Amino acid sequence: MRKKSKLTRDQHLQAAKAIHAIRLGIAEIANVKLKGRVPHAVMAAVKNVERQLSHLCDHLAYAANEGETPEIYILPMPGVVSVPFQKSALPLTVDDHLMVGAELFRLRTQLMELTTALDGHFRKASPVGRALQWPERAVDHLRCKLDDLFCMQHPDEFDTRVYYPGGMPSDLA
Repeated sequence: MRKKSKLTRDQHLQAAKAIHAIRLGIAEIANVKLKGRVPHAVMAAVKNVERQLSHLCDHLAYAANEGETPEIYILPMPGVVSVPFQKSALPLTVDDHLMVGAELFRLRTQLMELTTALDGHFRKASPVGRALQWPERAVDHLRCKLDDLFCMQHPDEFDTRVYYPGGMPSDLA
């Protein structure tokens, strides 16, 4: 069995920046579009995505600690603000769902590119290898929750391609 090559400092820095960008995107969705407008289960799924991305950062920082400084993974991060669901709040509009679906598609694509790039450097059974799988699963779970919400809120306009586009998000227009 061939030994996996270690990441260089530049590769760790690229990974940290990519994860940070994805975390910022998730926080933006949660704090701007979803805050107070979706049920608790959806916000719990958002927090799980954030938690899994943070967990991946921790594992990559630990892996980088061999002669590297883990500080590159400690970037300032606006957390997901937890606001209780308000029954009187306006539900997400169809346009809101389209925007959130396109953004989640973009973030998931970035996450898949990152995990593909890092996959060759860590064994599947290693802590980092296992941690690479969970953020993508968490994003898929969030998409599922939002897809269910879209179906409940707008049954006449419901389209599975909003959260599960077959191609590019522009196909929805």
